[in-house]
Amino acid sequence: MVAGATVTTIGRHATFMTDPSLNRRVGISAVWTVMTRLMLQSMGIVSSIVIARLLGPEEVGVFEKAVIITGFLDMLTAMGLETALVGRRDRLQVHYDTAWTLNILRGLVTALAILALVPFADAWFQAPGVGAMLAVLALATLLRGFENIGMVDFRRDLEFDKEFRFLLYRRITMFVVALAIAFIWRTAWAMVMATLAAAVVGLVMSFLMSPMRPRLTLAAWRDLFHFVKWMFAYETIQAFSSKLEGLILLKMATPTEVAFYNRANEIGGTPSTEIAMPIVRAVLPGMMKTGDDQLRRNEMFISFMALALTVALPAGLGLVLVADSLVTVLLGLAWLPMAPLLEILALRGILRVINANSGSAFIAAGRVDLLTKTTTFGIVTRLPMIILGYMYGGLNGLAWASVFAATISIGGTCYALNYIGVPVVRPLFARLWRVMLGCVGMIAAVRLLQASPDWARLDDLTHLLGESVIGAAVFTLVTLAAWVLGGRPSGPDATLVSVIAARLRRRRA
Repeated sequence: MVAGATVTTIGRHATFMTDPSLNRRVGISAVWTVMTRLMLQSMGIVSSIVIARLLGPEEVGVFEKAVIITGFLDMLTAMGLETALVGRRDRLQVHYDTAWTLNILRGLVTALAILALVPFADAWFQAPGVGAMLAVLALATLLRGFENIGMVDFRRDLEFDKEFRFLLYRRITMFVVALAIAFIWRTAWAMVMATLAAAVVGLVMSFLMSPMRPRLTLAAWRDLFHFVKWMFAYETIQAFSSKLEGLILLKMATPTEVAFYNRANEIGGTPSTEIAMPIVRAVLPGMMKTGDDQLRRNEMFISFMALALTVALPAGLGLVLVADSLVTVLLGLAWLPMAPLLEILALRGILRVINANSGSAFIAAGRVDLLTKTTTFGIVTRLPMIILGYMYGGLNGLAWASVFAATISIGGTCYALNYIGVPVVRPLFARLWRVMLGCVGMIAAVRLLQASPDWARLDDLTHLLGESVIGAAVFTLVTLAAWVLGGRPSGPDATLVSVIAARLRRRRA
């Protein structure tokens, strides 16, 4: 028996339970993280919808090309310093000072690289005006490098409520500035100036919220290098991985196509990037606190990964079912050609939950090298697929190739996790089969409704609301029925039921 933990048996399945107090802290952190991403993304989507309706795909596409360039260069120079500080058990002030200094140098290098592209950007990327936008975005990148490194302690100490407030201040700034300029001048510069304003607010708030006052020094760079070298390699490869489709579209596609793809990717990835993935992101500090206890670490990872997929599966598949009406209602008829893209990229968003969040298990096990290698494997298999997909199938071909490549990458990730003693497939299936059954019921119910001639004659808003409500109701009923008939076993469905029941009891009290 491992100290500080117990083993309980439910039915025929033995379940290893970690320290309840640590699980509770991690769970609260996960809730805060999800709330953060949900609120921030909701504000981002609302502003994107308004701006998309005001400006149209062509104007929005010019800004999207500028964001692809700056985002890629910013990720390319990322060193994983914040993750290194979270992962280290022996942190000194000099480590924070060195990390802050390196972040400033990174911001400077990235800003100079962006500025070097300015004279050629309009011609290279076939988007007049993108060069001027890059000049302003370079300044925003430089300012972000000066943010107080002490903010990393919010994540390390599981104080995600403070991180939530910090990110909220930045998002509100972007929201207000973007909408104000868009309404007055009707230009894509609204988003550029909003990005700059958010960088200024973020810099100021980081020093107001954290008491740490870092100093310029590189004294501890050798001490950080052992961990950072693999994180830097991972972040560099991850930059290519996350921006691979964008880099291809940057040169080969029109601004309108870029706008369609990026909007579909943003909305389609919402269940994974803004709800499911933050759940597991919050687990990394908790996993680090388990020390060398691999059983506790594995159980925590699998439990929260299952919880993340419990959210991502029905939400992602739900987007597939209502894509046409969702695009028409939110963005207007001008954006309707992106509906098939939304269906495909919503599927990829589900797959990303497994691929992206597996990094927590590798980092907690001290195998960042394997994380780098699995990400490299994903790029090597994906690059030729998506190039051929775009050449022969356009945007839809690119999206389907990305889904197929993500499926192959999951196989490599699961193999690597099993290699380091973190079995994934069977434990996840044991926790998720009831959720999968609920998803099958949801798909069948909505498709039957959509096949009705009387239903087809109704307007898009009715379709969106009706299909969403019916799909959610059928999913919930089927999943709960399977859970009750199965003897109410432990799992993510049991966790959600207990959370809802506790909330109802508090309201009744």
